[in-house]
Amino acid sequence: RSPAAAHGRMNFIYGWHPLEIGALMDDHRLAIHTSYSTPAIFSRCRGSSRLVLYRGAWWCVVHFVKYCTPRVYAHSVLRLDQDTLRLVAFSAPFSFCENKIEYCIGFDLADETATFFFSRNDTNGSMIRLPLSALRMIPC
Repeated sequence: RSPAAAHGRMNFIYGWHPLEIGALMDDHRLAIHTSYSTPAIFSRCRGSSRLVLYRGAWWCVVHFVKYCTPRVYAHSVLRLDQDTLRLVAFSAPFSFCENKIEYCIGFDLADETATFFFSRNDTNGSMIRLPLSALRMIPC
């Protein structure tokens, strides 16, 4: 069950380390109502795709950033518990094409296939499909 602050409100993931879930209150304040610890790698986590409900769990794509010149992005697919949004597993980090700036701008799951829409250096929109089984998932 989600906390009272979550009911009837738009909820969102606010942070990844720890994983923080919040809601916008009537007075426009952010109320963090749920927090879970996450592995240390999530301290480098930035952003995410939309959450996709698939086979009894929520899934999304996040990216990790290494702030160097040029920046390096790696991605991970996350599986979250359907009811609590607690992190259940995450994929080993990967790149879509190369270790450069890549943004995942869309994500979907259907028929055991993951579809990723992404851009490289804010241009060159591309799409990749791969079997979900190709991702090495790491349990939490």
